[in-house]
Amino acid sequence: MGREVCRQLAERGYTVLLGAHTTDSAKAAAAAVGAVPLRLDVTDEESIADAARWVEREYGHPLPCNEIH
Repeated sequence: MGREVCRQLAERGYTVLLGAHTTDSAKAAAAAVGAVPLRLDVTDEESIADAARWVEREYGHPLPCNEIH
């Protein structure tokens, strides 16, 4: 999903999780569009598992993800 779509969804009141390779880059990108930062390296299975556990813990259920290029 592109940043503009993330921004528009967040603006409409949806909870948008924005994942990036590092915590700092996730925070910066998420702040720019009003999203929730999520450290997520889609090339690292441990990072994916950590992110999935965090989402389930914070939101009570798994959520689908989409990658920004």
